[in-house]
Amino acid sequence: FHCHRPLMRALLLWSHAEALREEGQEEAQAEGKDGPLGSWEDLLGVVRRAVRDPKGLDLDLYATFWSLELSDLFFPKERYDEASQQVDQRVQQVDKALGKTDKDASSLKEERDFLETELKRIGGKRGSQREEQRFRKKLLERANIEHELEVTQRQREDLAALRRLGVDRRRELREERERCRVRAKE
Repeated sequence: FHCHRPLMRALLLWSHAEALREEGQEEAQAEGKDGPLGSWEDLLGVVRRAVRDPKGLDLDLYATFWSLELSDLFFPKERYDEASQQVDQRVQQVDKALGKTDKDASSLKEERDFLETELKRIGGKRGSQREEQRFRKKLLERANIEHELEVTQRQREDLAALRRLGVDRRRELREERERCRVRAKE
């Protein structure tokens, strides 16, 4: 399931976006369909067939675990900002202390360097989570566009089928009219 994690995630995102996009949510509930598989229970059915005897493992927990990503975990933005500010203040204090005393200069420089690398590390984690959020947003937009294209294609196919039926019906009516004329002449 590690290989299928993005697929399960996309499936759940698509079904959620579909439910939000449609105004007729009651109709979807009446049909019992939430997405391509139909419902979470359908997904669990697929998991039951794919996984050998789970031996006490709850299938809801198993499917949920494999559909989650790191970005689904809680991200305490305020705490990261506070930690970043504290580290920045400590760097400023170290800089002030460097100017006042020369005897502890080397240890203070080491502490300053450590704090600066810590600040960069915290900033890097926030950046990677932002990239993950942008990626998820693009994935959802792409799924919406693909769905719209599928709906448009189905509408075109239905329209073409109606045109063919109309042409066939006109031809049948012409043939029937011609037969009636022939009978009337006889």
